[in-house]
Amino acid sequence: MVNRIKNIMSLILSAVLFCTIIIGSFTFNSESVLASDSEETVDGKLYKVDVKNDYEFSSASKDSDISMGGSLYGKFQISGDFSQMEDADGFNVYEVNSGNISLNYSLADYYITADDYSWHLYDKADTYTVDEYKLEDKIKSGAVMLLASVDKERWYIDYQCSDIRDNDDFSKNFYTTNDLQQLNGVYYRLVVAYELVKRVDDAVLDFMFDNNHNYTRCIEVYDFYIVDSAKKSPNVVKPTDTPRKELASSPINTDGSNGYSGNKAITNKDVHFGWSMGTFSINGFTQETKDEKGNPIFLKNVGDRVTLWFLLNQDIEKLNGDDGLHVADDNGSYDQYFGIPKTYFEHGALIIRFTDKDGSKSDPIIYTDYLRASARTGANTRVELFEEGDYEVALNYAIKEDGWGGGTDYYRMFFTFSIRNGNCMVFPMDVVTKQELLNKSITSNGFSLDWARSKYLTIKVTKNDITYNVDGTINLEQRFSRPAKPDDSYTDPGVYVFTVSNEYTKDTMTKTIYVGTSKVLKALSTHGMSVEQYNQYILDGYTIEDDGSLTAPTEPETTTEEETTTEETTTEPITEESTTEVAKATEEVSSAEESLEAASEVADRLIPTDDDNDNNDEKTAINTTVVISVIAALVIVAVIMATVYVMKSKKKSYRSDDTDQN
Repeated sequence: MVNRIKNIMSLILSAVLFCTIIIGSFTFNSESVLASDSEETVDGKLYKVDVKNDYEFSSASKDSDISMGGSLYGKFQISGDFSQMEDADGFNVYEVNSGNISLNYSLADYYITADDYSWHLYDKADTYTVDEYKLEDKIKSGAVMLLASVDKERWYIDYQCSDIRDNDDFSKNFYTTNDLQQLNGVYYRLVVAYELVKRVDDAVLDFMFDNNHNYTRCIEVYDFYIVDSAKKSPNVVKPTDTPRKELASSPINTDGSNGYSGNKAITNKDVHFGWSMGTFSINGFTQETKDEKGNPIFLKNVGDRVTLWFLLNQDIEKLNGDDGLHVADDNGSYDQYFGIPKTYFEHGALIIRFTDKDGSKSDPIIYTDYLRASARTGANTRVELFEEGDYEVALNYAIKEDGWGGGTDYYRMFFTFSIRNGNCMVFPMDVVTKQELLNKSITSNGFSLDWARSKYLTIKVTKNDITYNVDGTINLEQRFSRPAKPDDSYTDPGVYVFTVSNEYTKDTMTKTIYVGTSKVLKALSTHGMSVEQYNQYILDGYTIEDDGSLTAPTEPETTTEEETTTEETTTEPITEESTTEVAKATEEVSSAEESLEAASEVADRLIPTDDDNDNNDEKTAINTTVVISVIAALVIVAVIMATVYVMKSKKKSYRSDDTDQN
């Protein structure tokens, strides 16, 4: 019977293991099916305007919608690993799960193969203009223009291609988003412009006056928004993340100095009066405080990514909405404050200088053509700041006013701030093993302190030696108490206590490390005792062993009378009735075993092989149902076996009790 029970338990364990394998393989297959790229046709709108109109779709009425099948001219699709979300304000919304998104426009042949009396492509259009935007070349057989914006108000040409049917540079996948665009989230507007013509009747002198042809200009517009999903960029700082602090937006007029050293008030006669070029902001920090001069100090913790952002508020070719006011191409300026010699700043220069704890100033980092870069949604106009220290930031730019009496003026935005670690953590490390030592750890090698790049912490180290009293108790005698340095190490035997304080958060931390091999140090470390607790153990008669363990004093032996009892054991007599019950139970268990083995064979046939992988997608739903059924059957069989065994054991116990009573 014992062997039978062992066999049952073995089958139960096998069933559990089998279920685990089935569930694991099913989960793996499900994930592999979901992790695939997709392609989506983007919905759009078709506008038709007169040939005298320069493709002005913004003021035109929609002619028709462009749906999944695309237009007769072509089809616009995006591809990549993304999920389509609910539309927002007329924009198709796509969240990126991984990688980047490709844009492609597939040209159709309908308007190429159509006869002269049907609408067909006219490839002699000679305009450069689409709505308010001017392209680099004539449109001719058709043009693609991709506009981008971060706020749906200021749009910039991010890609353009004129005469796409005869341009070798235009390919099916004509554009790919980048990580920064997806991180920030960008609104896109794809504009496809082309002209159609058809003959309506034959006429004399038609070649001179073209009276028998109709013309129309078509504009396809596709609005969509692309942004990273939360799971793709969980730890990346976005410009809207909080806490967020605006640092500067007001410029100064440097009084005609192209060394950007003057300081002239901006009055109502200044071309820069009443409007801002843009705003600097910073986020990715945990807390803000200020120094004695009122300068902001941003505290960061481990994992924080402090980031400086600039949001451009202007069209640099039409400042404050004035066609005659624009950012000048500054090709010969210098910066007196930072000591930068004559440099081609182009359309604005961002300058950042870093000063460390010791007062050492780094060479200034210069980002030239910064304002033009900021006008592009994909430009890297953010700066990640990881180092503790003090920062000075300046944005230098020139503004040119066209026309009589105009000229060039030079402006500067300047601000300072500091970054400090907000933690109060220092890590003691064994000087030999390089392993971290926890509070009240002991080492025979000595230790040093890892400051975790927190250069502005105040650390004081105190060393104590152990002295012994006549009764075996101990005292701590201080040998030194001094500030710690980053390169210090502590190898002499003793008890070291170091205290860390952060002047910006007012937090403090204290740790104790024991250096040496004595049994007293081992006892203090092993049991986490204070000196007072150690001394009390000694006075109570405890012995300190070489490994630091405590041995209690020996108590005198005492003799007590104990009652002994003899536990009687009874053996249940084997009767004809009990033999019959055991046989029935054995038969039921055998039947349960057969059911379990049959279920296992069915489940074995459900495990997919390499040859079955191609059919996994079609069978996923069926296999899921069957697997769940098999698992349920296995559980039921196991419960039946356990129940039978318990019931028979109880009956056996009842008979034994009846026999004893008789």
